[in-house]
Amino acid sequence: AIVIVPAKAVEAAIADCCTKGVRFVVVEAAGFAETGVEGRETQERILKIIRDHSCRVLGPNCSGVINTHHNMVQSIGLLSDLRKGNVGMVAQAGVYAAGILTGLSNVLDFGIVATIGNKMDINETDILEYLSDDDHISVIVMYMEDIRSGKRFVDVATRAAVRKPVIVLKSGRTEAGKKAVSSHTASLAGNDEVNSAAFRQSGVIRARDNEHLFALTRAFSKQPVPKGNGVLVITYTGSLGVAATDMLYLSDMRLAALEPYFQKRLKNALPDYASVGNPIDCSFSMTPEQVKNLIEIGVESGDVNSFIVVIQGEILGSFVEVMKNIDYKGKPVVCVVACKEFMIDDVVKMEQAGFPVYSTAEMAAEVLGQMYHYGVRRQSAMTDSIARHLTKDAFSVDNNPVRLRLINPKDIGLWTDFVNGCSQKSLWLRFLSPFSATPERAERFCNLNPEEEVAVVAEMKVGDQYKFLGIARLIKNKHCAGEAEYAIIISDPWQNRSLGITLSKQCIELAKKEGYRTIRAETIQ
Repeated sequence: AIVIVPAKAVEAAIADCCTKGVRFVVVEAAGFAETGVEGRETQERILKIIRDHSCRVLGPNCSGVINTHHNMVQSIGLLSDLRKGNVGMVAQAGVYAAGILTGLSNVLDFGIVATIGNKMDINETDILEYLSDDDHISVIVMYMEDIRSGKRFVDVATRAAVRKPVIVLKSGRTEAGKKAVSSHTASLAGNDEVNSAAFRQSGVIRARDNEHLFALTRAFSKQPVPKGNGVLVITYTGSLGVAATDMLYLSDMRLAALEPYFQKRLKNALPDYASVGNPIDCSFSMTPEQVKNLIEIGVESGDVNSFIVVIQGEILGSFVEVMKNIDYKGKPVVCVVACKEFMIDDVVKMEQAGFPVYSTAEMAAEVLGQMYHYGVRRQSAMTDSIARHLTKDAFSVDNNPVRLRLINPKDIGLWTDFVNGCSQKSLWLRFLSPFSATPERAERFCNLNPEEEVAVVAEMKVGDQYKFLGIARLIKNKHCAGEAEYAIIISDPWQNRSLGITLSKQCIELAKKEGYRTIRAETIQ
């Protein structure tokens, strides 16, 4: 039920709902704890009624819930058509959400917008937990004035942030702001340092203001997370290229270093007077086709993980269709248009095509940095979660203590030594072709995305050093849900000693824990 009646009639209305067996009530009426003692006492009486009847209440002093995937709109605000989207928003203030939605629905597609108001019963943590489990939602954004369930919030947010980015704008940071919060939604803003520590602990991204909040949201909802920190900057003006460079390095990102072959291709794609370095300065001769050629060269480079494209606002419209038809191979791209508010129609077209557009190169660079570092934290958390399923007990092979663990990017040297120590026959049986250890392959086989692949190594300590005895891999089949491919290689001196059986059993258990139903492997005699 949705209750929109004067505050004095709400208590009786909810009692009637409970008597009729209504299990969920949204109270959009205001005039409760945020108004003083009398309103707080009324709110407490309502709370007792719903607890006695096992009823849940959202609000009061909220604007209800919007769920575009269920064609449900409870908002008191005036809204135009909404597209089904992947952004889930939790807002403590109902009118705030309604106002934001009116404008941002042009450049963001929302799946769920939940306003919680005074959160007498259902609170931000309840909604966060729901959004983290909703497969329609890939980004969670929250505007909060206080956080009631501190420890539970950290626990839920920690689990949610492993699945998808959680971005929070927490207001009430100053003493004056805290007083404003109290009169707005009857909340206590709390210690800001404690809030920041809780966000860091749980992996939540804290936005500093509304512009930053939705700058991050637009990028996370439209573009993939960078797999590395190398960025290719393409610009029509060198000054904005410099601005992007400064912020990239301040954000622990870097300019990508293109391989000589790709540098030669860049030179052929640019006029003689253009800068072939990174940033690439095309000057005012920049055209959509030229940018397409440059991006396609960058996409092939192993050191380019993302793009910043600075475009002249007056010709922005000519870039939309061209950029839509580029295969970025999973590498994110963000755009910069100085003074974009004066070219807003074309900016909206570019945003709706899937490319976030920022007014400054600094914001574009900062957003890419936060996306990359979120990805690093997420992979680390996922790896830790998977590692907990590994057996912690050491075992022996020919009276030599052996332990199992997951491979990581620091293992490049150990992996290289392992491959170099395997016979060509063993390598051919594993890779079905001649194989040798190169720096590129070492990076590929040690720096893994745990969402797509895990590798379990068996290692033994020899003196002060460790050495790999065997490596087993589970690789997600992207074309068949619930299926993984399995591969294993054991160093020649340690073959026929049951080590392969032990690694295989461990990988089967890991696959079960990760939800795989089928494992496929090829064997060759």
